[in-house]
Amino acid sequence: METTIRPALKEGHIVVLDRYYFSTMAYQGIRGFDPQEIRRTNEEFAPRPDLLLLLELSVDAAMNRIGARDGQGNQFEQKESLQLCRAIFHSVKDDFVEVIEADQPVEQTHEAIMRTVNPALTSLRARRAQ
Repeated sequence: METTIRPALKEGHIVVLDRYYFSTMAYQGIRGFDPQEIRRTNEEFAPRPDLLLLLELSVDAAMNRIGARDGQGNQFEQKESLQLCRAIFHSVKDDFVEVIEADQPVEQTHEAIMRTVNPALTSLRARRAQ
C-alpha cells in the first residue's frame, strides 16, 4: 500500500489490481473471520476503489474451470467454499461495485468489462482534471 499503491495514486496513475481487500473479506470470511471487520480494518489504511468489478460465474462453471485446469483445486476452490465466497462478494453493495457476467465466452466478458471500465475511466479523468 505505502510503497506502490499510494505513491501511484498520488502521481495520478490509475491502479488496477486483480485482488484487493474484498478478496481478503471473502477468503478469510469462509475461514470464520468476520468479513465486515476485515473491511473496516482495511479501510482504515487502504483507499476505497473507484470501481470494483465482480466477475459473476456460477459455482458449477467455476468447478468445471478448476477441473479443466488441474483436476482438483485448493481448499478455497471446493464447491462449499466457492458458494460462501460468492455470497460474501455479493454482500458488498456499494455504488462502485459492478457485476460482470463471466459465464459467457471470454470475448463477450471482455466487451462487458470494457463497457463498464471505459465510462468509469472517463469520469475519473474528468474528476482529476477539475
